[in-house]
Amino acid sequence: MKKRNNLPTIIVIIVILILAFLLIFLNKSKFTGNVVFDSTNSLYTNLVNYYDFEGDYNDPVSERSGTLYGDGTSSFEGAEGQKYLTIDNQYLSLQRKVGQTITLANQPESSVSVWVKLSSTPGVQTIYGESNIDNIIYSLNINQGKPGLGIWNSGWKYVISDTTLQPNTWYLITGTFGPSGLKIYINEDLSKSLQTEQGWTASGQIISIYVGGQLELIRTGAGTNTNFEKRRINFFHGSIDDLMIFQKELSATEIKQIAINGR
Repeated sequence: MKKRNNLPTIIVIIVILILAFLLIFLNKSKFTGNVVFDSTNSLYTNLVNYYDFEGDYNDPVSERSGTLYGDGTSSFEGAEGQKYLTIDNQYLSLQRKVGQTITLANQPESSVSVWVKLSSTPGVQTIYGESNIDNIIYSLNINQGKPGLGIWNSGWKYVISDTTLQPNTWYLITGTFGPSGLKIYINEDLSKSLQTEQGWTASGQIISIYVGGQLELIRTGAGTNTNFEKRRINFFHGSIDDLMIFQKELSATEIKQIAINGR
């Protein structure tokens, strides 16, 4: 009896598995820029800021506008309805309306979700940050190509992914904070987490909110001789789109829905 050669079948199966893996991987990194924002969707409960960068720096949720600072460059790119902000050595300072106190510091729960595409990976690059006079209090950033979330309260609590993002590739980056601690997601996948003490949260009166970099105030002198030196640091290099800021800890299911909405 002639023995059957199963090698061609095995090769076909291997090729199919490889193609399936590549399809899943490429789909996770694909971003169309065409996010449909529906304010009636329960996903957006406790959404306090939303920037689609569709040709401006305005936020239709809180009416908080942004102003660019720095000596670098910025531009809106993409087709109408699919625009995004490309920025280099500039940052966006978010202004609040009179009487508005919406920030993430001092909140028991918070999340920041945003699509990013890096043009380079060295150094620390701020995506979203809040600071008081003396310290950066809240920071979603890229550290040597790895996304991380840090919160300050007499010391840093910081979670950073083990995954290095590739330049010129879109990723959904989400940092969450709440009863389950600090978490960082890449696309819809949990990348790293850090448990924090019960009741722990960021501490400090926020005076500045930034996107794409931060303004650090260096205190010099004391008393009537106190001065502050402004220093712009941690610029983001690349593209940012559909920045969403929540006063709640997003679940893995909600983050997956945000990722799907961007594809």
